[in-house]
This record gives sequence, structure tokens and C-alpha cells, in this order.
Amino acid sequence: MKKVLFVLSMATLLIFLAGCPSIQKGYTLSIGADYPGATVTIDGEAYTAPISLNVSEGPHVIEVVSPPVEIDYSSKDVSQLPESTYEFVGWEDGSSDNPRTLNVIGNTSLKALTATRYLVYTYSNPYGLVSIPGTGFYVSGSTVTFKAPYVEGYVFDKWYVNNVVVSTDETLQLKVDSMKIVIGSYKKADSSTILKVETDPSTLKISVDDSEYLSPKSIYVESGSNHTIETVSPQYKDLSNYVPGSDVMHEFNSWEDGSTELSRSVVVNSSITYKANFDTSYKVQVEADPDSVVISGSGWYSSGKTLNLSAPSVDGYLFDHWEVNGSVFSSESSIEISVDSPKLIKAIYKKIIPTKELTIQTTPDKLTVIIDENSYVAPAVITVDEGTTHTVSVEQIQEKDESTLVSGNDTRYVFSKWNDGSTELSKTLTINNDLTLTAQFDTEFKVDTSESPANIAMISGEGWYKSGQEVTLSAPAVSGYKFDHWEINGVNLGSSNPFTTTVSEPLMVKAIYTSLSTLPAPTNLRLYGSTESYILLTWKDNASNEDGYELWRKVEGGSYQRISKTGPNVYVMYDSSPVSGKTSYYKVRAFKRDGTYSDFSNEVNTSGEEPSAVPDPTNPYPADKATNQDTSLILKWSVSDGNPSGYRYDLYLGKTTSPSRIAADLTSTQWAVTLDPNTTYYWKVVVKKSGGETNTGPLWSFTTNSVVKKGAFKVANSWGVGGWEKVPDGFFWITYEAMKMNKMGVYIVAPKDHYEPKAVAVFKISHPNRGDTKVYVGVGDPSTSGKVKVFNNFYMDGGDHPYPDNKIVLDITELLPIDNQPVFLKVYDGSEYETGTIDYFAVEIYNDYKSGTPVAKYEASGLPVGTSNGKYTYVTIPGVSAASVEALSSSLDAQLKTAKIAEQNLTDLKESFGVYRGDENYNVVIDGHGTGYIPPTEEQWREIMKTAQIITGIKMPTATALPSVVDHSQEIYFPPIGNQGSEGSCTSWSIGYYISTYYEAAANGWDLSSARYSYSGIDSAHLDKVMSPDFLYHQINNGIDTGSYFSDNIKVISQMGIASWKTLPYSSSDHYSWPSEAAWREAPIHRNTNARYYYLTISDDSDIETLKSLIAQGYVVSVGVDAYRFSSLKSNDVWDVDNYKQTTINHAVTIVGYDDSM
Repeated sequence: MKKVLFVLSMATLLIFLAGCPSIQKGYTLSIGADYPGATVTIDGEAYTAPISLNVSEGPHVIEVVSPPVEIDYSSKDVSQLPESTYEFVGWEDGSSDNPRTLNVIGNTSLKALTATRYLVYTYSNPYGLVSIPGTGFYVSGSTVTFKAPYVEGYVFDKWYVNNVVVSTDETLQLKVDSMKIVIGSYKKADSSTILKVETDPSTLKISVDDSEYLSPKSIYVESGSNHTIETVSPQYKDLSNYVPGSDVMHEFNSWEDGSTELSRSVVVNSSITYKANFDTSYKVQVEADPDSVVISGSGWYSSGKTLNLSAPSVDGYLFDHWEVNGSVFSSESSIEISVDSPKLIKAIYKKIIPTKELTIQTTPDKLTVIIDENSYVAPAVITVDEGTTHTVSVEQIQEKDESTLVSGNDTRYVFSKWNDGSTELSKTLTINNDLTLTAQFDTEFKVDTSESPANIAMISGEGWYKSGQEVTLSAPAVSGYKFDHWEINGVNLGSSNPFTTTVSEPLMVKAIYTSLSTLPAPTNLRLYGSTESYILLTWKDNASNEDGYELWRKVEGGSYQRISKTGPNVYVMYDSSPVSGKTSYYKVRAFKRDGTYSDFSNEVNTSGEEPSAVPDPTNPYPADKATNQDTSLILKWSVSDGNPSGYRYDLYLGKTTSPSRIAADLTSTQWAVTLDPNTTYYWKVVVKKSGGETNTGPLWSFTTNSVVKKGAFKVANSWGVGGWEKVPDGFFWITYEAMKMNKMGVYIVAPKDHYEPKAVAVFKISHPNRGDTKVYVGVGDPSTSGKVKVFNNFYMDGGDHPYPDNKIVLDITELLPIDNQPVFLKVYDGSEYETGTIDYFAVEIYNDYKSGTPVAKYEASGLPVGTSNGKYTYVTIPGVSAASVEALSSSLDAQLKTAKIAEQNLTDLKESFGVYRGDENYNVVIDGHGTGYIPPTEEQWREIMKTAQIITGIKMPTATALPSVVDHSQEIYFPPIGNQGSEGSCTSWSIGYYISTYYEAAANGWDLSSARYSYSGIDSAHLDKVMSPDFLYHQINNGIDTGSYFSDNIKVISQMGIASWKTLPYSSSDHYSWPSEAAWREAPIHRNTNARYYYLTISDDSDIETLKSLIAQGYVVSVGVDAYRFSSLKSNDVWDVDNYKQTTINHAVTIVGYDDSM
């Protein structure tokens, strides 16, 4: 390449080297607090709130500081002590971070929220007689309990609060609503003999010699004196804010010495204590919402009593969950509760509101409509509650790129009116009946015009035209050229000029001219040199009869203009007025005075390099002169410079040696075609550069085979029955040829063999951010052991949500044998500021896991223990023993022929399965239905290459012929068609609901033929036999509804198992709740240890046979599809080579069978 020399001035160079000063933006940061005088720090500097500062743009650290308070315990003078202080509660914007980093991008105000803490100061009277515990600061509204200590020779007399007598009992309960001075007053005892009366529990009513007290009470009496002691039964208290009225009942049982009399006379000869023992009962109130539902069970229950409750069926309502004391307790209709406190138990029902269908159509269809701010492709059908109000709207203009011949968006739809005659873009509707509304659009097509050769004329007529409108085209006269014909969408339409045509599709109009010149064009134009004042150009003079040459220049962003002429036989010219700061382009041509011109030379520019040559198209597929090709295939090619993305392509194909153009301006080096059988085809590729240069490749050929192939795979969708399909059964078909043409990728999960868990780890962790932790269970030394199992070993975890308030159960059978060794739980707490605690850890050993009774149980001691950010926390159980178990494997799995993934395999897999793009939403909602298939990232593909395998075939007896039809969906083991709703859980539905349920039912002999799926889910008779997609999805979606990876779903199945619908019902509106302990415990029973990573790309007939063989051997498999193409299903719900050309993969579905005759 020839470089163009440019001269930089020294001044410019010095400025460049010196750099440019930056201007720092400044904003006002205002920090307030609801406690006057609160201390805040901003970037380490302390201030008294409220404070306003000028700060720079960017992050700043702010913190509310609780002031240290010194209390002088040696003095009863409290006049110098502060009456109150404060503690940080949160920020007004909802954050509780303290300190917190605030990114300032404008003037910012923030207010700190605090809780007032009042001083409570205690001492005794006489002063210094005894220390009374309780001095300190307490949050306003809290209650503090004080107990008068025993003092030898003294008897407690009374309590003073702020110099007012408030009680003579030894126990005082005090509500803190201001500064409190608490004095415990004593008087000297009249004797040394103490009569003390207590109760269990304490603070119950007693009397001594007809004087009433709250226990305990100590009295100095004369030795040998007679006294009456008494208590009251029953006694009631109101402890709960949830249960109205008295909610705790204490009933007298006996005195500790065995007496059962409430009142008794005692002779006190020496100091003695009498204790009255009480039995405690708690009030339970059982209610329902709505309150018209009556549920029995209210009453008084002894402490520790177990209460069983069942929510009855109620017409017009659906049971949702139980609440206990205001908190959600269970979604099971029948519950068991231990009465250990007052309980308000409420059964919550949801009213069953009749639903209606709202259908929004467009003419033409497949345009975008907006319903309640959600976008859909028409026709959109959503189910709404009767009587609710909804907003529907459309955009005024919608554009699409429909043609491969016209660049950019070439078809647009202009809103005209709704079918009810209204013309507003947005409508608000109240839905009382099924309603269908149609938005009517006028269709317009884009007409692009150009000329050949380029840049010699301006062809009018370019613009948008209504469908059916006529456009008149006119090719102007051009000096040196003759108009030859019109080419519209690649078709020669003759030489009429002007020419009128009807616009019924996007049009690429090209006016074709031929040169009148007999002058040979100049060649080898070069930039020879330059200065600030001129640019020198040279070329090769190929003409012998020219009258001179014209130099043409185009400045960056402009068009070509002639800037100078020469005489004959000249091959050097100067541009004496170059344009600085922009790229200039040059070309030359020869001319004669009679108006004859040569073609232009090559183009050069001042950007530094000459234009490169256009590469050759190479490496055709099918190869040149190939035979026996399928009638549906993908034409592919390469370019000789190895940079296919730098060009556009025109593709020609036909049955003669002069093929027609079938596609223009392609950006990809492949194109799917459907062909006739037993036919020879000719094809070629034209490579094009952005500057207009082209290179036409050689003519290639191939011959198709003589067989029109049949056959299709049956596929189960998770979008329910009807609405999205033509035949309302929940299934559709993909032909073998469409599978091959699109090189579709299939995920293989081997069927389950018998598996019996023998050991589980049970743990409970309290932490506000489960996504910021890693949990390990291992055997041996936790710092060195390699015998470890990771609990949450997924690409996407449970997200920024707290751990559930229940125990988690993890199958650790693979860690056996354990020979009197320690078993540890190791928790890594990440770099986020939150920390947590390990509350419980145990190992349970089983002979029969389904019995629920372990043969051995080992529990950790010393819990709870706290975690620390950026560190591991260990809990160890010593001396655990468990025998080894026999390794289990699948007989079907053993029949697979597999291979490691090579680089070329990896390329094919990426093409078939896709590659994750961070800017894409993988839960696209189509007509109200969710998707959610996430392809692997580049990093994951590299890991998959190391750990996974591709299937190359299946070992079959040589004499075995495959059946022509297999349909597992017709077997008693297959679950009914389900509906994922709008949630992005399709992959979990395919792996968890369809595949895992089918394998579990087949392994256990469950009959699901009568199972039914409805709005509320699986029917009650089959809840424990159908697997829950939510057990998978909620652990592997980062706690948000963004879809999930196939590999993560497989990891959950193979490493943990899966729970049934009974212990974890599916909910399309709950995206992150982790399972209950019951669901965790059930999951190991349904663990499929054979679930490994297998991939199969469908490229040819042998791949079809392999997949059919797997299905015939009992497999059902998952496949990713382009859900946008459901709208193109044929009347029998078939995708074939005509209507299924996938442009993306966004939805996981399940192949359940095949039929060779389809």
C-alpha cells in the first residue's frame, strides 16, 4: 500500500503533546436527618446535619455516625448526662446501607432516618447500697424489665421513676418514652428471717398476709411467725399484638413442696422460699380471609400442643396460603402447628375472578401492539380479569425490513383507524366480555433508485409509496452514455423511458446506461506526493486519440465534482487547493471535444492507503459438481481474504448456466434454499465493497438427489393448549429436512436408572444475599480436602435475595464412604457488605431414604456462627461414618457413541445452539407467552468443550430396524401439556416438567394418563408425580426473570434432584423463592445422576437416524427453536423448509417422538 504524506505544524504537535485540560463538573450534595444535630461524614469529613456541600461529579461515601456517650456510673447527679441520642435506621430513598456510596450526577438531596434512644439511669436508695442493672440508652417505645437485687439486711420497698412511686413489686416493667431516672428503694429489715414467694413462670400474682404482689416477693418476718401465702388461678396476660384480648393463661398446678392449695398458712422458723408452679396455655384464634369462611380450631392450647388445621374448599375462592401472626407460613392446604405462643392463624383465599379474552389484531397481521405497556406481535391474545381496565395502543408508523434487495427498512405500515372507527392511537378498555379489536394500517413500500455506472446521473422517484400507487421513473440524458434499460429487483423490464410501474412491494430501481466512449480508460491512478498546498496525482495514459483528461474530486461527506482539465498525452496533475482535515477522493477520465468520454479510472483517497482489491468467493458448499444433494440445504461460501464480514453479496442460482439473482446485499455467507429433486443447479456469488467495486466468482454446480424426503419430529410446547397453534393439542412438528437445513441443536438427557440416596447434609443459613455466598460440604480437613461437593455450583445463582427461613437438604451420597472422619460445611461470604450466620448443620445417614428415618444422625455443636466478608467460615462434625454404595449407571447411557468436542465441532455447536449476547433479553414475551432459552457464553462454550461430549451415534443390534412411528406423549408416563405463562422458564419446563417427569414416571411405573393441567396447575391426585419447573428455575436465574441455561438445569437435576409439584407448586409470578425444607428433602429421591452434558447437531441424515434411535430407545430430548416462527405454522402445525428458517434461538421445547410418513 502507498502511504500519503501529511505535514503537521509544530504548533499543533506541541498542543497535542501538552494534552488538554479537563473541566470537572460540580454539584450540590445536601444531607439531612430527622434527628437534629446528627453527625454525618462525607468522604471521611464529619459534618452536622443538615449540610449542603459542593462536590465533584462521581462517587462519594456518606455515613451516619452514632455519637459515643460516656455515662458516669459513680454519681447520682444526672444533670450533665445527655437525655437522648440516636441510632441509624435507613435512608429516605429506601436504602439501609451505612456507609453507602452515592454516585452524584446532578444536584442531590438525601435524608437519614434515625430512631431516638432515651437514657435510662438506675441507682439504689440508700445510694450505693446495690447496683441495679439496666442503665443505658433504649429505643423510644421499647419496654425494659428491672429486678430488684437481694441485699442482705435490707428489704426492697418501692420503685421511683422520675421521683414518682410507681410500684412496690420487686419486678418493674417500664416503657421508655423519655429520659427515665429509676431508683430502687430499700429499707432495713426488722429481722434476719426471709419469707420468699416465687412462681414459675415469674411475674404472676401472689399475696402474703392479704397484701398483693407480683412474684417474686421477699419479706423479712419474725422467726416462728405464722403467715398466709396465696396465689390466683387462672391468671391471664395479653402478650401478642396479633391475638385480641388476653392470650396467655397460667393455671395453678401445685406448690413446689407438693401442696395443691391456692391459699395456705405457713410457719416461718428460718429463711425459706415457696414456689407455685403453673401450667401455661396459649390462645389460638383461627380466621379466614374472607371472613365469611369459618374454620374450627380457635381456643386455648397447652404449651407445646400440636394443632392440625385444614383449609376447606370454598365456592368462588381458591386457597392461597396460611398466615401465622402476620407472616406467610405455608401454601399447603393442611398444616401442622406447634402451639408455643399465642397464634393468630389465618387462611388466605383468593377470589376466583371470571376471566375474559382480549384479542388485539392488526391488518396486516404481525405488527406490534402494546397492551398495558407490554409489546406483542399481533394477533395478541391475553386473558384478563372480568371488569378490569386495560390500555391498548399502536405506533403511528411501523417499519420492517422485508426485502433483501432494498437496503434498510423497506416496508412501513401507517395507522389508519380501529375497526370501531376511532382514530386515536391509544384506547382504554373495560373488559366485561371477550373482546376483539383490530388496528387497521395502510401499507407503504420504499422505492430506492440508482444508476449504473454509479454517480453519472440522478434518478428521481425515490421515496415511500402506498401499496398499489403508481410511480413514474425517468432516466435523464447523460453525456457520454446511452440509457439501455430498467432493472427492478434484479429483473430487466425494458427500455421504456419514462417508465410507469405499480408499487406492490419494495423496489430497487436501477437505470442501466452503456458508455458511448471508444476511449480506453486511464488506469493505475496513484497519489504520488503531497504538501499543505498541493497534491500530486499520476496515472497510466491508455488512450492515443484523447483531447485531454478531467480530474474529479469528492470531499468526505460530499459528491464528485470536476476540478480541472489537461491537454492530451498528460499523465500527471496537481490538486492545487486541497481540503485540509477531511479525506479527499480522486478519479480521472479521458475526453474528446465531441462529447465522448472514457470510463473513470480507479479511485484513490488521502486517508493513507489505496483501496484494496475485492476478494474472490471461494470454498463453495456444496462443492463444485457435487451430486446426491438434499433438496433443502444451505448454500455456503468463503472469501479469499478471510474477512467475510467486510463485504456484501449477491447470490445467483438457476437451472441453466445463466442463473438469476435470488438474493442481493447479503451480509452472511450462507443462504437456505429449497430445490427440485434430480436437478442440476448452477450458482455463483458476486462480492461487493461499499465503494461499489465488485468481483464475480466462478460458476459452480451441483445435482440434487431423486428422493423427496418425508418425516418429522413431534414436539411438546409449554404454552398450554390453543391460541398459539392451529390444532389445539399443545404439540407441533418439525420436518427432518427443516431440522437439517437449520442445523438445529439438540440437548440430550439420559433416562434415569434406579437411584437411592444414602447420605444428606442438612443446613440452615441466615444471610440477606444468597447470591453472594458459596456453600461446600466435604469430608476431611476443610482447608485441604479434595472430597468436596458444591451446593450452588451454577453459572447463574439464586440472586440478590435472602436464604429461606428453613433448612436446606443436599444429597452427598457421592462423598461416601466416610470412615470415622470429620464432615464440614464451608461457607464463603463474598465482598458485599452483608454477612450472615450458619444456624444449623447435620449429616443424616439412611438405609431407606423414602422412610424418612435415618439410621444415624450427626449434628454440629457451637452454632450459630457468623460469616465474614471475603472469607471462608467452617463448621465441622467429627467422627462421621457411612458405608460406600454401589455406583449406578444407565444401561441406555452405555449405548451412546460419543466423542470429545474438537474446535470444528465447537464452531458447529455455536452455530446450532447460539452464543450468549449480554445486550439481549432472552425472555421475550410473544403473544403473552414467555420464552427464556439462554445459549452458552463464549467462556461457557470453552468449558463445555472440556467437559461435555457430542453424540456421534447409538449402538444398535445390526438386525434391529427402527419403528416408523414413536410417540412417547401417548404413553401413560407422559404428563399433560402445561403452561409456563409469561415467565422465562421454558428450559426448566423442558428439562424439569416434561423430561424429568417422563423419566420418573417410567422408572416408577406411575400412570399419568388421567392427569389434568388447568389454570391452577396439576390436579390434586397427581401432585406428587409431576416435577416442578420452579425447583430448577428459582435456583439458576439470578433471582430475576431472565431465562436460564440448559447446563444449569442439568446440574440441578444431576447434583441435587428435583421436587414435585406437591412440595413446590409452579407460579409464573414468583421468580425467586427457594424451596421449603419438604421440597429440598424430596429432591434427592428424584435425582438423575445419569443427567450429563450431551449435544447433537442435526446436519445430515445420519444425525436424523441417531436422534430417532435415541427416541426409540426411550429418550425425550430438548431443542432450542425460534419462537417467533410459531405464527408461520401450517394448518397441521408443521414447520418445514418453507416456513421455518430460524434467525434466533430463544425458546426450549421437547421432542417426544417422530413419524416417518409426515
